[in-house]
Amino acid sequence: MIHLPPLRERSEDIPLLAQRFSEELAPKLKRTPHEFNKEDLSFFNNYNWPGNVWELKNVVERSMLLNRSLEECYQTGSTIDCLVPPVLNGHTAELELCEVEKNHILKVLNCADGNKSAASRLLGIARKTLERKLKAWNTEI
Repeated sequence: MIHLPPLRERSEDIPLLAQRFSEELAPKLKRTPHEFNKEDLSFFNNYNWPGNVWELKNVVERSMLLNRSLEECYQTGSTIDCLVPPVLNGHTAELELCEVEKNHILKVLNCADGNKSAASRLLGIARKTLERKLKAWNTEI
């Protein structure tokens, strides 16, 4: 059995892995590889990485899709929090579920710069499902 220490104990590997993931994901996401700045490198070293390498890959992918820094998606402690405002137009409890769904999907689609494939991955739904919902809402992107 091979023992591999957790990512948090191999901080020198984090920037190399992140760059590798960025280069690997770029063609799939139709983006250029992400260039990591000083803040990103600081984030790499200061974050605990409880999800290990898979979490790192997901963070890199999300930052590329949303064109945001790594830290921006973690400021509130949850990567999904960077996608949805805590209150939608000040009326979260008053909105019907279908309105919340529509607002959320359009927000994610906007964050993904209109890329339906990327948005559907972030939402965890099939692209066809996303297209069907947009058609039902008479929303063309």
